[in-house]
Amino acid sequence: MKIKAIPQKNSKANLISIKKQKKKLLIAKKLKLRVNIDKFLLLIQTEIIYLLQSRWVENKMSKRYILLNLSLTLFSTLIGINLINIYTFTWINSGLQKSGFPRQSLKYLPALSRWQYPDIYKNFTDKKIIIVGDSYAEGYGDSFLNGDYNYSFAHHLNLLTPYSYALSANGGSFLSRQLFLLDDTLQNKYAPSVKFPSIQALGEKPKFLLTFYEGNDLDDYFRDIQRNGWITGERHHQSFLQRYFPLADVLANIFHYEVKPLIKNINDYSFNNKAKSSNKSYKSSKISYKNNFCFNKLCFKSNYMQAASPELTHKQINQALDYTTTSIRNFKRKYNGNICVVYIPSPATTYYNHKKKHLFFQQYNNGPLAKMGVISYKKNLNKSLYVRDLFKEKLHKENIRMIDSSEMFISKGKLTYLHGTKDNKHFNQTGYRILAEFIAKEIDQCLAINSNHEYYNKS
Repeated sequence: MKIKAIPQKNSKANLISIKKQKKKLLIAKKLKLRVNIDKFLLLIQTEIIYLLQSRWVENKMSKRYILLNLSLTLFSTLIGINLINIYTFTWINSGLQKSGFPRQSLKYLPALSRWQYPDIYKNFTDKKIIIVGDSYAEGYGDSFLNGDYNYSFAHHLNLLTPYSYALSANGGSFLSRQLFLLDDTLQNKYAPSVKFPSIQALGEKPKFLLTFYEGNDLDDYFRDIQRNGWITGERHHQSFLQRYFPLADVLANIFHYEVKPLIKNINDYSFNNKAKSSNKSYKSSKISYKNNFCFNKLCFKSNYMQAASPELTHKQINQALDYTTTSIRNFKRKYNGNICVVYIPSPATTYYNHKKKHLFFQQYNNGPLAKMGVISYKKNLNKSLYVRDLFKEKLHKENIRMIDSSEMFISKGKLTYLHGTKDNKHFNQTGYRILAEFIAKEIDQCLAINSNHEYYNKS
């Protein structure tokens, strides 16, 4: 028996209806997805904006923090430097030989602050005779390097005479320049870093003992002109840093005496090693001594000696002496003081010897003569006599006394070596002592001092 299929009514309409429902569901899903995407994008956008805002605030805060830290660091550094500078002032002012200031630290002090170091006075409040000059007046030499207490002629002079002394001398300088520096110091132009007795403390008619060194004072005059030394010196010592910030000068001296030699030694060591490794010739650091002196079979070696300006012509010598004499005359008139000039011969003059024909001298290249660096002892002695006689004549015209120690040193130089073995440009202890003995015999007459004078210390 066959069963017939029953036809369903409205099947087409139902299919359409299902399709519409599916379409609506799909559209709803798409809308829901779009809404979710929009929400997600909005969330991301919100997060980005938040992050940017927070980062901006953070950057702003970090900049403030950095600026604050930098300000605090800078402020703390300035306070620290200022405190160190104040300590440096105290350290410099304590640079007295009497108080045990270490000799090895003296070279770090500013040049003019070294004036106060030597113990060359009876009492601090005494009226003092001012010693003016270069390294010979300051006391350079073996005695200083060996740590001797009485290392300069001023120390011995303090022991031999009833007077007290103060120092206005620096190595590397010369007489005219030191008078210029002393003048400014007495006018308080370098205060507060440089302390020195006021002109009132020196008495009604102050006394000045000036040293003129034959070995380089005339040459230094020409060197100073070439380098504008007067202008440079004035600017340096009167500068704000020099007067109120001596720490800068101390650090510069430490660099000069400690760091630069170390760098040079490293460079020399490196150069010599490279030269050795490449089989190239290199210069030896050994000194080739040129001048020899023997006294009773005891011999001393000396490198190039300072002499009586062998390179300078008579015209140049006259020019330099004119300037030196004018400087002394103007200083004397300004301070109404008594002045005594002590002439100190060079080593070449001190060891004048007829048996030896020639000597090798230190060249300064300021004049046209003796370009080979060699001169006969006789020519050097004649040059020395010319300088001494001309200088004495010029000073005499200005009513200024000069005492010449040359003949005394030539006489002593025949018997013993008077200069150092470590520092052969300056006197040893014996040389400074006999110079002090020579001055002690002449000082009363040269400076017109009598037993009733205010400088006379009866204690």
